[in-house]
Amino acid sequence: MYRTLKTGLTAPQPTLQQLFRIRRMCGTIWNDCVQLARYYYRIHGGWINQSDLQSELKGLYPLHSQTIQAVCHKFLRARDGVRKAKKTNPSIRYPYKEKFVFHPKWVDKSFVLEGRKLTLSLGRWKGKQQTPLVLTLASVPNGVVKEVELVYDGRWHACLSYEDGVQPVPVQDGRTAAIDPGEIHTIAAICTNGQALVISGRKMRSIHRLRNKKVRELQILMSRCQKGSRKWRQYNRAKKYILGRSERQLGDILHKTTRAFVAWCVEQRIGHVALGDVEGVQRHTSKRNKQRKQIRSKRLN
Repeated sequence: MYRTLKTGLTAPQPTLQQLFRIRRMCGTIWNDCVQLARYYYRIHGGWINQSDLQSELKGLYPLHSQTIQAVCHKFLRARDGVRKAKKTNPSIRYPYKEKFVFHPKWVDKSFVLEGRKLTLSLGRWKGKQQTPLVLTLASVPNGVVKEVELVYDGRWHACLSYEDGVQPVPVQDGRTAAIDPGEIHTIAAICTNGQALVISGRKMRSIHRLRNKKVRELQILMSRCQKGSRKWRQYNRAKKYILGRSERQLGDILHKTTRAFVAWCVEQRIGHVALGDVEGVQRHTSKRNKQRKQIRSKRLN
């Protein structure tokens, strides 16, 4: 099975600064993909394919070719996903927003992992081989690493996609459980044998409230400063720190919640989980839409 390990990393300060530049450069590659797709559609009246998109971007950036191709593949997957989603929701738009940054990725032979030492290749630029980046990982998985993606959320992390060699266990016929996710109770589930499970979401709600309170205070202080000033930048850094910390806390709580639910399913020998799809139940129910006959109240929504 393919799994992903998110681990911390350490590197010299010049290497970290270069990672920030590569992150911004990948954002530029994404923006170029959006512009090329629009231009190609206007000229040829059809979608640009993978080979043409990669050939247009080849040799324009001082990065490994597979890193550039990884951004192209993500753009094409996003475009194809929107194409399928428009069948049920025509209001969804194709990728059009510009990105300032984008997570860089190294695949196949563009990286070397020896112990906890990770070497990332930058390919050739103007006929010369560039100096690779050397990172030290906090931990490594027990398996063959296939992809490496670097993520920054207040600190740098490496997401390692690897194959552990374990064959997936086929789903066996067993009991069925129905699950209802919510805000007050994160998970409320009941099994066909009469057993039930309720996991409280009070901790998650408290993190949400504290985050909103602190961000509101910082927004008020930032509104009193000139944008781009030293004080404004200090408040902005504090805001990003609070958002990053709360995001990590929420991710940890969600991981513990889902782990507890899966452990309960294994204990009850549950083979199938039923989850209702409530997408679109409130669509076209606003009071502002005067043209529709069925106008529902705020209480009913």
